[in-house]
Amino acid sequence: MPHYCINGEEPQLLGLQCTGFVLQHFYEGLQITDQVNVAHLCFNERWYRLYFECGTVFWRVSEKPEAGQNTDLAFGLLLNDLSGVAGIVGHVVERVSYEGSEAGDVQVNIELSGGRILKFIYNCEADSTRLVA
Repeated sequence: MPHYCINGEEPQLLGLQCTGFVLQHFYEGLQITDQVNVAHLCFNERWYRLYFECGTVFWRVSEKPEAGQNTDLAFGLLLNDLSGVAGIVGHVVERVSYEGSEAGDVQVNIELSGGRILKFIYNCEADSTRLVA
């Protein structure tokens, strides 16, 4: 029995080429406290948002991300366009897998041609996600 659920319509990514990759970070003071508040992924020119809560993986169709306006220096959101990172854009999705724990931690693995695996690892207790690529 899996220890996670998918909220929204899971996109059928197998065989699709990645055409864009942007992370939205959450910062407090001078530190990024949530490396992957939202992952914006584009496949064949269609954008998706991937984000998490305890035991839940959220998928949403979206528009190309644009930087929002922060109203405070103490905390806010930052966009980081990683489309130029080698091994991601231009590569095809070969596999998508999910993992979950009883504690509410969840992980999404997106395996791309060329061997790169994007691992989005959500820690329920810390309410933060990190990317291992």
